[in-house]
Amino acid sequence: MTDLYDRRYYAERTGAIDPSNDLETLRYFFFDIYDKYKGYLYFYYSYNADIYIAGKTKMDIWPIEDNIRYYDEVKLFTVMELIYDHIEDIGIEETIITKKAYRSHINTILKNYNGEYELSKDGEILKISPLGFETLIEEIVETNDPENIDSRVKYAISKFSRYNSSIEDKKDAVRTLGDVLEYLGKFGIKLDNKDDSDLFKIINGFDIRHHNREQQSCYDKDVWYDWMFYTFFASIRILLKLNDEKFDLKIQHTG
Repeated sequence: MTDLYDRRYYAERTGAIDPSNDLETLRYFFFDIYDKYKGYLYFYYSYNADIYIAGKTKMDIWPIEDNIRYYDEVKLFTVMELIYDHIEDIGIEETIITKKAYRSHINTILKNYNGEYELSKDGEILKISPLGFETLIEEIVETNDPENIDSRVKYAISKFSRYNSSIEDKKDAVRTLGDVLEYLGKFGIKLDNKDDSDLFKIINGFDIRHHNREQQSCYDKDVWYDWMFYTFFASIRILLKLNDEKFDLKIQHTG
């Protein structure tokens, strides 16, 4: 069943209207959401909230009521994350529910802003994954080897997907997934010989690791790193699922 906040009605589904928001509209919608949730912020009524927030964000952005009109995209996204992190309700379960509701509201307005961003369950503004990969990225995978698999994959996702990630961030994420594939290969866990060989030709031939003069470096890194990341990521998931008993695999869909 589709979540109410993800529901797209007829006019939008058929392309009869363009739902895209500009930055000014996004600020307007965010302020309305913030106004509903500010009572859940434990620092809201504190006399030194501006000092606390300046220390956390390294920016002069508080109070929101006075400064939101001046927010650029970086400041606005930073505040969205800040609010999510500091929501507190009367109990743990209530806090989880309230944070989830806030996140749903934020994602409702983010999905119509360039169609590129979402607020993750971890409270980070991330780029939306390409069609077909969204559910994979949202899965929380647990194995019996968290140090060499789980934590590295999670690190790569965060490094690659976070807002304003650089080319070097993407390269680091791809390299990390390559390390996981290499680690799995030590146990004989790999794709069919040709596919596995092709993957490592890409890793070692495109200036990702082990730099040498024969590597290719003059290519559109932004496009190729995207392709490499999702290819390596999907390959790791396939290998883990094919060997689920060996790794005591558990998958949780966060939604």
